Amino acid sequence: MKKFVFALFFLLSFNVAANSYDGIYTANINNLTVEFVSIHENPNGTVIAVVVDPNPENSWIALSGTRNGQTAVLESVVGVGVDVIINVTVNFSDSGNHTALINSCIDGVFYTCKFPSGLLLNLSRIF
Repeated sequence: MKKFVFALFFLLSFNVAANSYDGIYTANINNLTVEFVSIHENPNGTVIAVVVDPNPENSWIALSGTRNGQTAVLESVVGVGVDVIINVTVNFSDSGNHTALINSCIDGVFYTCKFPSGLLLNLSRIF
């Protein structure tokens, strides 16, 4: 947990809240919360996301990428959090119906992908 908090503060120190999509979200499947996601963008368009499993025994993952319009493409940050390699497309909506599509996920040495490629998660902003 200490590593998670350190990494979160480290990543956020380079990013300042810059847009209306910054915040903390739940990722849901059939209205069941499966992850918590903190999304932040700096003025240069760089987006970071930290994904935390609701189960405290599980780990977390950091993602980074860029936003173009209402779409952000994010990839896992190697060496931070779990060792899976994941690519996700986040679609933001003015109506608040945000989604995250898992484009691909490759198992790591120590962790396996929690969700299959092609899975669409609904994102609900909580903060």
